[in-house]
Amino acid sequence: MTKMLIGIDEAGMGTLAGPVVASVVAIPEDQIPPGVRDSKKLTKDCREEVAALIMEQAFAYKTATRSPDLIDKFGLSACWKGAIVELAIFIKAARELHGFPEAEIILDGNRLIPGHPYVMPVVKADVTHPAVSAASILAKYTQCCWMEDYHIEYPRYGFDRHNGYGTQEHITRLKELGPCPIHRRSFKPVKCAAHSLECGSRQLWE
Repeated sequence: MTKMLIGIDEAGMGTLAGPVVASVVAIPEDQIPPGVRDSKKLTKDCREEVAALIMEQAFAYKTATRSPDLIDKFGLSACWKGAIVELAIFIKAARELHGFPEAEIILDGNRLIPGHPYVMPVVKADVTHPAVSAASILAKYTQCCWMEDYHIEYPRYGFDRHNGYGTQEHITRLKELGPCPIHRRSFKPVKCAAHSLECGSRQLWE
């Protein structure tokens, strides 16, 4: 029987706006689509094409998101862990329901997930483990879709270009406009921008 590969990765941990997104992919070893590699090495168009192939070939996949409001309320680390646990539980249930072969769940990074010993963290797994690379592509694709939708709602921030990361363009717009509803207000650059405009400020993002 073909070996099943299972990987988890995330996108959007370091952004100043938008959700953190994590994805899990369970895929047979012989069904890994060509072009699967670390999502950071793919162009946007290529990433979209490969993401579609991953969703077509995967035995199971799922994406979990945590909103900026939840990140501000509970902290980024807790939200990340919650998303990873959600995905691990999903894969465990899918395995029990469909009876696909036992396999380690490889998680990119070095953080253990308490209570879930079957999730194995591996540093740089998005480069060395194909299923984790696939999960990184799916997570990044989803995160970009969220930010493109937000760009339509808040076009003055350039979310379609920087995807919420703290680029010079984004920081400049934050200072000029202040934060909009999808910004993570607990993050220092956002907090500073909000503070500088709070006295008599207008909601310039509207």
